[in-house]
Amino acid sequence: MIRHCKVVLLFLLLGANSLVMASQLACPDVRSIQRVSGQYAWVTAEPGWEGFFAVPRYGRGQSSEIKYFKEARWLQLSNLNNAKGIVECDYVGNYNDEIIRFVLSLNQNTQKPSNQHWFCEFNPEFPGTQCRCSGEPHLCAVDP
Repeated sequence: MIRHCKVVLLFLLLGANSLVMASQLACPDVRSIQRVSGQYAWVTAEPGWEGFFAVPRYGRGQSSEIKYFKEARWLQLSNLNNAKGIVECDYVGNYNDEIIRFVLSLNQNTQKPSNQHWFCEFNPEFPGTQCRCSGEPHLCAVDP
């Protein structure tokens, strides 16, 4: 009986972990993003994402909030057919069209996007943008 309970508990924990991972693989919702007061960092309530100013390049922007989601990009890390890549989600700030970028933290690489909202094309530069997605952040999900 105790062994059976341990097995059930293990499956529940693994299932909960996969739900957390699944939620991390769609760009954060605009409403969940905030600038860290007094700093140039950005945070989201959605776990696993790190945010920063991408434009201006020096990372010290003036925006205090997000106006809208711009696009997501999947950057392939090598030229292998089954190579993984990273996801970047860009948002437009409320000052001078600054770009705030969110990336998956802890080097969480993903498979090439397969859902219908991504447009993918070959790019011989690695790492380089292979796929793009725009519209709504939740539409730009990728497979782990």
